[in-house]
Amino acid sequence: MVIATDIMDKLATDERCRVLARGLLQLSRQELSRLLEVLVNDPEQVVVDTVNYDVATDSWCPLAVGLGVPEIAQSRGGVHSNAEAKQLILNVGRMQHGQFSLNPISGIAGGFFQHDRHADLTALVHYLLENYEITQQRYGNKVLHLSF
Repeated sequence: MVIATDIMDKLATDERCRVLARGLLQLSRQELSRLLEVLVNDPEQVVVDTVNYDVATDSWCPLAVGLGVPEIAQSRGGVHSNAEAKQLILNVGRMQHGQFSLNPISGIAGGFFQHDRHADLTALVHYLLENYEITQQRYGNKVLHLSF
């Protein structure tokens, strides 16, 4: 289990952790809370690998979960592909936050978010919520325009 001091250390030393934090800090405190609730209570609904949406399991990437995209998609009759889901996530993110980017960390050097991704993500989201203002000042508003 990753603890707060570990996250502080990882933010200082691990580029993957910083990039993931920057991506997550595009979300509001309420959206991060929504994501944490799903990570804790229904973790299989969050995909943490290479897609934004898994059609087979109806699971969404962390940013989509935080934004409430699964509920939006359901109200519109669902989505049928990862590409369709990606566009919906970007549209909702930009509608709610202006500048918004999906922020994959593929190819970013570091050891964070490599082995037990759910545990790392849960610990990071928890840390960001507990330290929202300071992490927003340090890592927020630095949207990386990476997408796949």
